[in-house]
Amino acid sequence: MPVDREKCLQMPHQINFVLFAFLLLIWPSDSRASDSREFLIQSLEKVESMQSFFEQTRSGSDEKFSGQLLFQKPNLFRMEIGPPVAQTIISDGEYLWVYDKDLEQVIVSHLTNSLSEMPFMRLLSEPRDFLMGSEIVNLSQNEKRFRISVKENENPLEFVDLDFTDGLISRVFVASKIGEPLEVFFNQMSLLEFLPRKNFIFVLPENIDLIDHR
Repeated sequence: MPVDREKCLQMPHQINFVLFAFLLLIWPSDSRASDSREFLIQSLEKVESMQSFFEQTRSGSDEKFSGQLLFQKPNLFRMEIGPPVAQTIISDGEYLWVYDKDLEQVIVSHLTNSLSEMPFMRLLSEPRDFLMGSEIVNLSQNEKRFRISVKENENPLEFVDLDFTDGLISRVFVASKIGEPLEVFFNQMSLLEFLPRKNFIFVLPENIDLIDHR
């Protein structure tokens, strides 16, 4: 199956992240919503650094992308994406670098302009700010699945579903008002105290086209 390069380049900005069919949707009372919010805040605030492997799919497509994620607060992350597209996505805390190895092309932009399109990364970096402005629904009876809906009408994000397994994030589903839903499964996730800063520094390769949006 041919790979749509333009969509693949947009993929990290929507991570960012199969349509989930709900058989039962339980809307909690104010007290349960508050408990769910505090549970999520506490669970996400304890994530200072992490590394994980992941597999990502786009709704309505058979394409799958796998890779590895490194993350460190605040706003430092590195994604190495494997076949069918070889990409490296790095945030150094100020800029976002997207390197497509097959196209021999690098796109760089201000991170602040991209975080709104990368809800999972923003959720990890700023969980309290993100969640206090959102509506939260506990979709299970045992605090393992949550739906986070954004209240602002102008925000392109519709909702984010988070699944937890053994206290760690195991699945993220991102629904956008302007793009196709994305689903990401995490495995072998490890919480760390610190990752070396060199993991989040992008070194521009030679003979590469640079598209600079800074």
